[in-house]
Amino acid sequence: MDLMPKSSEGIGRRIVIPLVPRRPVSPDGEARGGPTPAKDKKASKTGNKKSDETPGIETPTPPVDMDERLIFDGYNFAVEAITKMVSEIKRLQAELQAQEAEAEAEKLRQAELEREKEKNKGAKGGKPAKKGKSRSPSPKKREKGSVASTPPPAPSVISEEDAMKKSAKERMNEEFLFSITEEEKAAKVRLELVRQLACAVLHDLKAKGEAAFKDMHDWLGARFLKEMESIDQMAEVMRNAIEAKEKIKHTITLDQDNFVVDEDLKVLKTPSPLPPPVTVEAAQSDQFTVAQLNTLYDQFQATAPTGIISNKAFVDMFENLVLVTQGMESLPDLWMQLTSPQIQELANVLSNDSDYVDWRRLFVALVWPVPPASQAQLLQALQAFREMDQMNGGTVTREQWARMPLWFPDSAPPAGTYDRLGELKKALFEIFADHSKPISALNYESFLMYFSAAPNYHEGFLRALSVAGGQHIPRLGKPSLTALGDRGNTAIDSFLAPDPDTTASEPQMLDDSIPPEAEGVTVAVEALFKVIHHGEITKGDSHRFSVMADPEDQTSIERLTAVYRELNDDDTAAPIPYKILIDHPLVQDVVVACKHFKALDIKALLVGSPAAENAEVTSLTLPS
Repeated sequence: MDLMPKSSEGIGRRIVIPLVPRRPVSPDGEARGGPTPAKDKKASKTGNKKSDETPGIETPTPPVDMDERLIFDGYNFAVEAITKMVSEIKRLQAELQAQEAEAEAEKLRQAELEREKEKNKGAKGGKPAKKGKSRSPSPKKREKGSVASTPPPAPSVISEEDAMKKSAKERMNEEFLFSITEEEKAAKVRLELVRQLACAVLHDLKAKGEAAFKDMHDWLGARFLKEMESIDQMAEVMRNAIEAKEKIKHTITLDQDNFVVDEDLKVLKTPSPLPPPVTVEAAQSDQFTVAQLNTLYDQFQATAPTGIISNKAFVDMFENLVLVTQGMESLPDLWMQLTSPQIQELANVLSNDSDYVDWRRLFVALVWPVPPASQAQLLQALQAFREMDQMNGGTVTREQWARMPLWFPDSAPPAGTYDRLGELKKALFEIFADHSKPISALNYESFLMYFSAAPNYHEGFLRALSVAGGQHIPRLGKPSLTALGDRGNTAIDSFLAPDPDTTASEPQMLDDSIPPEAEGVTVAVEALFKVIHHGEITKGDSHRFSVMADPEDQTSIERLTAVYRELNDDDTAAPIPYKILIDHPLVQDVVVACKHFKALDIKALLVGSPAAENAEVTSLTLPS
């Protein structure tokens, strides 16, 4: 096979060398397959004849070695190819001679016919034809006469020149066949020599490979033994130092297969690096540190784990903290100076003139500098929480909370400064999460409702309603916060009527950039009920004195559903547009009376008097 690239293939083409697979074609000499019945019949018929013709020829046995067998198969293939080629040439030569013989015989036959025709013409010219009727002989007589009259063919006379040509042609054919046979024998002898030489070279290569492998095996064994000896020496030195309770003064190393003790280089202990300085939040007189917030949370969690504590218990716990923890920095300095009336006022503000306090509302005002969230930021955070909550359970775990982006930045501060926002984010999960389950989880809707608080409590209510419904709530300017006083006393005014002085001092709503399409938003009765009763205990609270369990209460689900049925044309509790819902008198009374979304003014509680307003006190109110 010509392995060199042709001129048309280009100069840069690679030469491809065919690989010969190590799969011998010849069968194994020891494996003998069973003969088929057809072959047995043919062998029985022609067995004696073949044995008589070639009694001394035997098929050579294939070698056992795989590489030699591969050479043997190549040799057999070449011999068979030459034999087939010579046989084909002989067959073609025989056919050519037969065709020439037939042509010569046909030529002689034609010459004989020409001579007979000439003889017949001469005979007809010597004897004149008879006149009259010629009677045709009978078929039998004609056949006899024709047989008798046909003379035997005369032997063909070949000229001496043709005889010489024929003899020369026969000698050429014999010499051609003889030369082909001799070339076949010579080619087979050369192939046999090539096979023997290849086997000899193969044996020589294998012998050299085995010798090289033996030398490598000996070298690797000697190297391994030397390395193990060096390791044993090193282990002996270390063992002696340990048993003698001495330090190894010099450097010991394993250099390849040598054990080296470097007496010029002594070993000294590297001094440990100084630990990074722990940043500690400095205590302030009016602001809770993260550690103080965790301490206060632990107190509330131990006293009221549900998040709801009685007004009296809240006052007692704070008075105990102020009296017992003097000098322990459990509270800021200004909080340690709170009097009993101030603590009672704080409890009244948190309880909205009821008997119970939602102590988580206090932490919303204490986690400064967490900024207040706008309505758009609350909805963005709600959407992010829902994307994180793949189980749609309404809660997130501690790991999910750590990956949640909130409305305030929680990036790492400069080196050496305390990460207050990052630590506050961790503390917020502990404060607002439910730890009664095996895996602590935080209800993100309730958490966002807590941070919906605003200086204007009606705006805080609208923010919480947007979180409960998952959509923007418009600012329609109604109901008026003095609507209850203008409309006079109603059934709900007896316990929900606000103080006229308080309602008159409500600040203006902030511009939350509400989109125009929020004008036609609808509100479901469940969302309204959830906002009104946010922060109340719902689990197990079904006794007859419970406000939520009383169907006659103005804020019960039954009364709110009745309002929805009244406003809907089809007498169902389907969601109603907010601009229609807010026009209902009962809904206006409930909205005006819902004040637990008002941001706490801790500064006013701590200062306590108008004369101290110019004191240097940091405001803990949520920034507006």
